[in-house]
Amino acid sequence: MNSLRTIFRWMLLIWLILVLLLGVAVSRSTRTSCIGNTMAFLFSRGERAAELPPAPRPLPPVETPAPSTPPAPEWTELAKGSSPGSGTLGSPEIQTLDGGAVALVLPLDGIAGNVSFYNPTNVNGATVDLKGEWKNAPFMKKPMSGGCLSLIQTASHKGYLRVSGVAAKGVARLSAKAEYSESRGAVRVVFSPSETRGK
Repeated sequence: MNSLRTIFRWMLLIWLILVLLLGVAVSRSTRTSCIGNTMAFLFSRGERAAELPPAPRPLPPVETPAPSTPPAPEWTELAKGSSPGSGTLGSPEIQTLDGGAVALVLPLDGIAGNVSFYNPTNVNGATVDLKGEWKNAPFMKKPMSGGCLSLIQTASHKGYLRVSGVAAKGVARLSAKAEYSESRGAVRVVFSPSETRGK
């Protein structure tokens, strides 16, 4: 019986020595008191792991704006050909544009057709024929004092309306084109100086 008590005492003593040594080791690694670390190590309930901050939310994708479509031109050049237009023409209006160009604008309630071009040989000018049978086709003959023209006139013929311009003094050659604007509901003939004579 005495031998069992002696063995138990030695085991208890060895256990206490091991606890003290373990406490010393823990205190050195954490630089805290031996007893506090030993008690914390032996009797701790287990601390809750530190919570990590939430992961940042991914940024929404950056939308690249689609390339803007350039606006359609207000005036579209009419093609050369024989397809006729139809409808009613309004009163003509003369406009002076940049570069000395002159435009004859005709309101149109109908459909614009093709055009043909003619350069007279007896006068320095240019002519555009608007293909079609036009209602209220205007007749006009007007002298000009500005721009590239000295005279502009219109005349109705079977199957087309002829718009002619005579070059002003100092203009060696005229060019002409016909255009249509859906938004304006009009056709126009534009005369421009393609060459000018030196003074």
